[in-house]
Formats: sequence, structure tokens, C-alpha cells
Amino acid sequence: MNYNSPHYRRPIWLGLLLGIFSLFLLLKAPIALAADFILDWSQIGFEDGNSGPQTFYNVSGSGVDMTVEIQVLNSSFQDIGAYIPGTTPLNQDMPRIVDDALSVRDINVAAYPDAGYILTKITFSSDIKINELWMDSFYHYTGGNVLKQLALQAFDAEGNGLVPQDHAIVGSGSPLSEMITTAHPTNGVSWWRSSFPITQTNFTGAIGINYGNQAIRELHWYSWGYNPADGTTLQHVLGSTYLGSFQFSTFPTAVTLVSLGAADRSAALGSILLVVFLFSLVTLVIMHRRPLPAVS
Repeated sequence: MNYNSPHYRRPIWLGLLLGIFSLFLLLKAPIALAADFILDWSQIGFEDGNSGPQTFYNVSGSGVDMTVEIQVLNSSFQDIGAYIPGTTPLNQDMPRIVDDALSVRDINVAAYPDAGYILTKITFSSDIKINELWMDSFYHYTGGNVLKQLALQAFDAEGNGLVPQDHAIVGSGSPLSEMITTAHPTNGVSWWRSSFPITQTNFTGAIGINYGNQAIRELHWYSWGYNPADGTTLQHVLGSTYLGSFQFSTFPTAVTLVSLGAADRSAALGSILLVVFLFSLVTLVIMHRRPLPAVS
């Protein structure tokens, strides 16, 4: 028998066309679009006075879990322990939520005589886009005789450094601080840090920090102080530093019917099944009306 005959190939082609047509219908299902969410520090149940790690599940209904921990680093950026605040009344219950911001203050010098930096590490269970973030303050704080510095370092899932695509500096007077991108002093990955002259004494902050469509898996927030005498010697007295609430969105992962309501999903599925049934029926009629001859 000649299985290469066009009569034998016709049912195969019809079956393939049916499969392709059905797949096309399925792919016409709406794509689940990324929604915007707000990480509101005052709404997630952050425990004041706890340096972590603290994990918050399904933040703002986004499906994303977030873990926060606050560490103390030495001058070489080595982790030397969980953050312990200074002993003055202003440091009580630090870290803590102040309005809609996460706040940390002075490092406990007795507990960490070799301390240099405070690192707040925020880890996400899946990739997110951060579109709106603010932090303050960085400036020459004459009351504490310290240059207050801040930095952000974001990473994707592969550990690549990410820097914001847009931001605005706020404050009063002149000059204002700047945010610059340099290589991290020890890990070499790009980080985004404050920079200003020693003569600056006015409060400054960064708002509208936007990472665009970059996929962020970790966000590191640094705060530290320098001695104004030379601008390089680390100081323990930092004063208040804040990381604000922020807007973020998730990445769609698949073509799905999830974006349809329950009634719409049922209607869409019913329509697909009806079309597939009719297409199959037509295929069978064509095959029945054109019987295949026996070939020897």
C-alpha cells in the first residue's frame, strides 16, 4: 500500500490544521497584565525594634513575599551582626516605622565599636519593578558633626547591579546633594550613592526613584556617616534616616485566562469548545464524503 498517497496525507493535514486552529484560539486568551501595588510600611505588620529577618507574605495582594533584615557592617563591609540602636531616647525601638517610612538611627557603639555602615537588606520572592521610591536624608548635619550618607544597591536574580533610571533631589538652599553611580567599594557592583560638598548643611532627599522595567530581586539600603574634618573617616552618629513606602509591579509569567472574571472564563471556554467541536465535525464530514480507495 502507498502510504505517501495524497488520500492518506489529507487526514493528517486536517488534524494538524485543527490543532493549530485550537492553539490559536487558546493564545487569543487575554494576557495577565502587571498591576501596580504599594508597599506601605505602616500596613505590613513590621515589628518595631526587631532587626529581623522579618518576612511579609503576599505584600499588598501582589503575590510577592518580602524579607527585611537590618545588619551592621564594619569599614570593610563585612557583616558583624544584627543592628542594635544607640542608647539615647531618640533611638528607642529602632528600627521602627515612622508614618509611612522605615527609620533607623545611630549604631550602638558599645555593642559594635568597629561598626561603619547600616545595611537594610530587602529580598523579594520574585522579580518586581520599582517605580516610585523615596529616601532621606543626606547632608552635613552640623548638630552631630557628621556627613550623613545614603546609598541604594539593587540586584537582579543573577546578582547584577541595577541603578535607577530617574529621580529627583529635594531640599532647600544651595548646594543640594547629588546621587552618583560608582562601583561598590568591595563587591565592585554598581551602586547609587549620595555625594555632596562638606560645606553643605541643608537637608536633602531623593524622591521619584524609578528603576524602570529592570527586574529587581534584592534591594540594599546603606546609611553611614563621615567625619567632616576629612570627609572619609567613618562616624557612628548618623541621625535619622528614612526609606519610604514605594510603588512596585510584578512581571507577567504566562498567557492565561486569569485576567477574566469567572463568568467570562466560562463563556470563553464554552466558545472555544464549541468552535473546536464544529471544526472537528466538518473535518469528519469531508473525510466521510471522500472515502479513501484501496491501494495495492
